[in-house]
Amino acid sequence: MGSRWTVHRDLAGRGVFILNEAKMDYRLFLGIRHLRSRKRKFLSFATFISTAGIALGVAAIIVVMGVMNGFTEEVRRKILGLKSHLIVEMFGSIPSPYPVMEKIEKVEGVIASSPVVWGEAIIKYKGHARGIIIKGVDYEREVKVTDLENYVKDKKIPSLVGGVLIGNELAKSLGLYTSDNVLLISPDLESQEFQVIGTFNSGMFEYDNSLIFLSAQDAQELLGLRGEYSGIQVKVEDVFASERIKRQLTQVLGPLYRIRTWQEMDRTFYYALKLEKIAMFAILALIVVVASFNIASTLAMMVMEKRRQIGILRALGATSKDIRRIFLYQGLIIGFSGTVLGCLGGLLLGILLGKYRFISLPEEIYYISSLPVSLEGHVFALVSLVALVISLLATIYPAYRASRLQVGETLRYE
Repeated sequence: MGSRWTVHRDLAGRGVFILNEAKMDYRLFLGIRHLRSRKRKFLSFATFISTAGIALGVAAIIVVMGVMNGFTEEVRRKILGLKSHLIVEMFGSIPSPYPVMEKIEKVEGVIASSPVVWGEAIIKYKGHARGIIIKGVDYEREVKVTDLENYVKDKKIPSLVGGVLIGNELAKSLGLYTSDNVLLISPDLESQEFQVIGTFNSGMFEYDNSLIFLSAQDAQELLGLRGEYSGIQVKVEDVFASERIKRQLTQVLGPLYRIRTWQEMDRTFYYALKLEKIAMFAILALIVVVASFNIASTLAMMVMEKRRQIGILRALGATSKDIRRIFLYQGLIIGFSGTVLGCLGGLLLGILLGKYRFISLPEEIYYISSLPVSLEGHVFALVSLVALVISLLATIYPAYRASRLQVGETLRYE
């Protein structure tokens, strides 16, 4: 039987088969034709609802996953704006970092390196005091490793010697302006006065409210390190190749040095974002699951309405497998149509969200001012596959019930 049959008219009592070489499988033809019931408009409406349910579920998953990806990329960009891709440390301070930096910069994939001195201190200004984090840097090298120079406001900084760069939020909270003098107090109660030579705004509230830059020499003097450094910052060409470059640096530098990537330095944060993406995908996939029940119920009603047509098909020689395939095609057509519409709707909404950024967010909570969107091709592929599989599963039982109907049972009272 197979593809030899072509249906020319509706099967509701008046249909005929013509045996020839058909261009379309008659089972697929019937699957498409039966989706629109001429007798009962309710079935057409139910088909529409089923398709719309799949489309809404797919679109919701695509948009939300796009927002999650955009948020992750935006936050990662801002975090790495003032952090290096890798940090090289020793089990203690590094006494002479520059010869080590020469070895580091010879490794393929490394762009630049810079020494750094980390510490904690208290900033005091006109009776106000705050706990801060100080970062002592070689400014000329620092701007090659991080985006600090792009964040500095108003003017270009030639050097940090004798001065400090403070975060914009910290300056606001203390009422500080450029050229004001502040007192920095170390944990050992050593104090030193510095002039504010500029402010920076990274867009990360945590950094802008607690971080201060000063020259490495001034930081060493304040903290009593006597020429020692906390570590060496490394910038690489591809941030996602950090693990590979870490292994290469380990071989070059030897076991005395400990190397950490940007993922390891913020492991908890990135793991939480990844877990949240998985949870959101699972939750939103339930929308598609619920929509699949509409497919199942629509096909079940269609089986009841098409009992006579099924009987005619069986009388003409159609097998149970043929009947089952007709209804499987119907479910897949609904699922495929909904998936395509959902992908198009998700793509359109994602583009609009990304272009116009009409949803604003409080920066002090989310680190960003508007809702970012990053649409990725593999997300479309994964969501489409999940939607089609769920749609197929929803058609199995109605198709099985239809294939079990016998000629005598369907035509006895017709």
